[in-house]
Amino acid sequence: MPDLVLTDLRMPVMNGFELLTRVIAESPDTPIIIFSGIGMMPDVIEALHLGAWGYLTKPMTETTILLHAVNKALERSNMLRDSRHYQQLLEQTVRERTKTLEDKLQERRKAEGLVIRAKQEWE
Repeated sequence: MPDLVLTDLRMPVMNGFELLTRVIAESPDTPIIIFSGIGMMPDVIEALHLGAWGYLTKPMTETTILLHAVNKALERSNMLRDSRHYQQLLEQTVRERTKTLEDKLQERRKAEGLVIRAKQEWE
C-alpha cells in the first residue's frame, strides 16, 4: 500500500468515493486526501465520513496548503504507527511479567504445600 493517497472525486473509471472505500478496506491506516474541484459540502462530509483524512479544493493557488496537508497526514500516520508499535511492546511486556508472576506464584504455592506437609508430618 502507498504511504499516502491523493485523489479526486470525479475520475473516468472509478469515482473517489469508491477508491476511498477500497483503500480503507484494504489498509485503514493509509492517509487519504481528497483534492477536488467540486467542493460541495455534502461531498466533503461524505468523504470525511468514509475516512478521508482531508479535503482540499481546486484550483489551488498556494501549493503550500497541499504540502501542509500532505505533511500533516504523513506525520499523523507515523504517530499512529508508532503508537501501535509501542502498544504491542507494552502488551508483550505485560504478558512476560504476568508469566513471571504466575511462575513465582506457582513456586510459592509449591513451597507452601511443602511447608504444610512438613508441618503435618511433624505434628
